[in-house]
Amino acid sequence: MDTIVEVHSVTRTTQKQTNKKSHEKIDMNRIDYITNIFTEVKSQLHARLVTSVFEIVKKNEKFRRITNRCFEHIPIMALCMDSNISEHTHLFEELHEQLSSKFNSIVVKLQNIEQYSSIHNMLKVTNIELNKFYPEKENEDKNIYFQLSKFITNYNQLKENEKRSLIFIIPEFESINISIFENFITLLSLQIKSISISFVLGLSGGDHSLQRLASSRIASKLSIDTIYDSSARKYYQMITGFFFHENYWIIGYQPQ
Repeated sequence: MDTIVEVHSVTRTTQKQTNKKSHEKIDMNRIDYITNIFTEVKSQLHARLVTSVFEIVKKNEKFRRITNRCFEHIPIMALCMDSNISEHTHLFEELHEQLSSKFNSIVVKLQNIEQYSSIHNMLKVTNIELNKFYPEKENEDKNIYFQLSKFITNYNQLKENEKRSLIFIIPEFESINISIFENFITLLSLQIKSISISFVLGLSGGDHSLQRLASSRIASKLSIDTIYDSSARKYYQMITGFFFHENYWIIGYQPQ
């Protein structure tokens, strides 16, 4: 009897360990599957955002070609994320890459606090990007404001097919001092008759952040297009679409 009890005890322990490992494997498979779903959803949302931005940029470029002049207002593409911008780093990297390659544009990405801590720093980053396409022939150190003024003078002398539009990307608009942004817009608004200028802004605060922009003293100088494709509601719609419309279920689903 003792032997039987001992054997039975060992068998039960082995089964318990085996079942535990089996459940752990199933749980990890489910976690991996759900993670892949969320990755796919985010990828599709980002693709929609990129497409929306492209459509607005195309509209601006078409207007410029047809009228042979730029907007009287600076176009703002406000991406209302309703979530932390850090979750969408890849989106802004892709926007930077795609806008640079697919459009006749100079893309200036202001992505850290130091770069937009002052107008001087913002112009410095801008000038670096401008020089990649329109190199400065004179290497002497000049005032950054003078460099911008001289660039515009030279830009106006270019043929139309040589002129590139200027697109600024600021992924974390909430991080920038609104007064600095207002002054930067005021400065650029003096040049929009000469060069096409637009902005792509990441707004993690949604409508609250948008109101901050719309109520600023430079609102009359802006033409704001809002894009909400990355809202929590869109996440919910797309995720339920994966799990229900395509017959994928979290509970009871076993990945192949």
